[in-house]
Amino acid sequence: MVPKNLNQSCFQVAVVLDISGESARGIMRGILRFVRENVPWNITYISSSVSNVDSSTLKSWRGDGIITRVTREETFRQILSMRCPAILLSEESYAIPPRCRHQPVFVRCEDFSVGQMAAEYFLSHDLRSFAIVPNNVQHAWSRHRCEGFTSTLEKAGFKVSEFPCSSEWKIFTTSDWLAERKKLVRWLLNLPKPVGILAANDFRGRQVLEACQLAGIPVPYQASVLGVNNDELVCQMSYPSLSSIVVDWEKAGYIAASALQARMTGATLPRSLSYGPLKVISRGSTDRLQVADPLVVKILETIRINHGQNLRVNDIARMLKVPVRTAQLRFRNAVGHTIIDEIKSVRMRFVCDLLTGTDLTIAEIARRCGFENSTYLTQAFRQEFGMTMTQWRGNGES
Repeated sequence: MVPKNLNQSCFQVAVVLDISGESARGIMRGILRFVRENVPWNITYISSSVSNVDSSTLKSWRGDGIITRVTREETFRQILSMRCPAILLSEESYAIPPRCRHQPVFVRCEDFSVGQMAAEYFLSHDLRSFAIVPNNVQHAWSRHRCEGFTSTLEKAGFKVSEFPCSSEWKIFTTSDWLAERKKLVRWLLNLPKPVGILAANDFRGRQVLEACQLAGIPVPYQASVLGVNNDELVCQMSYPSLSSIVVDWEKAGYIAASALQARMTGATLPRSLSYGPLKVISRGSTDRLQVADPLVVKILETIRINHGQNLRVNDIARMLKVPVRTAQLRFRNAVGHTIIDEIKSVRMRFVCDLLTGTDLTIAEIARRCGFENSTYLTQAFRQEFGMTMTQWRGNGES
């Protein structure tokens, strides 16, 4: 196959994605990397609010191939009607007419493996109670993540509680979420604690954390929450910051682009290609510490909220209206180290976050973290980590 317009030097390709989320942005990065490394394309980017082509979107577009995400059969039929090679990023199963001239190629995430990775991660944290919150509409990718999570844990001898969600496709509005949030709060309160909760994606994970706050369930001490996609903005915007599974979206985009190039030049490909999860990025929502003592939980929360800054044991005891000795004894018994050790640790972790996540100078970090001066912080940092702050920042440690 050659470009439809012989005067053109490259293929005309439509990419239809909603790049508001990390998954689609990663896919786009992969597509662009393929184009840079291999062949030039004339790319028409078409934004889609729900990652689906609507009937008017491509009405006037004529080109050689298309890459898009599909979650609805109506959209799938529209793509087939375009009569050009199509690469569909979709886990759904659709019947393809036998005489379809341009058989689409599906690029699928190994979502069952995503669920398996989440289960193994929680098992490594010595949790014994587990739950999952699917997407608010049960698309195939959400179902497969649930199946991988549940199957792995059941083989290990555990049951999994699943939050009930709709099976019908719909646009999920703010009012829908507010109504669902009440049900989620009640469901969370009834789970045995401590519990490891997998959310179908990071947006869902943020909703779970919001519901935990409303329910008065301390995270991560009584509930560890894990999302999927590692959308940095969503994860850091959550409180506490959301741990998440990294999916190789850039690989997905590269595979999709490579497949489309092959189809546009007449090559035969398998019906389906795949990509998988990479690793778990641990953040505040899955710290390994599970604590049953409510006083100790309040102490930990107080220290974390303040990043350990300008806190003394006397201040914490006074805020929580308990004797200092009681606070110290119960904390050491539950956690295995002192309140002062915890303050120092949280404070130093905040220093590390500022080193790797900002361009602040060491003097500015010292002021922000409540140290008397940068010299004192530099000495404390080297004593704690065995390297200078400049070395830590240069190595990209986390």
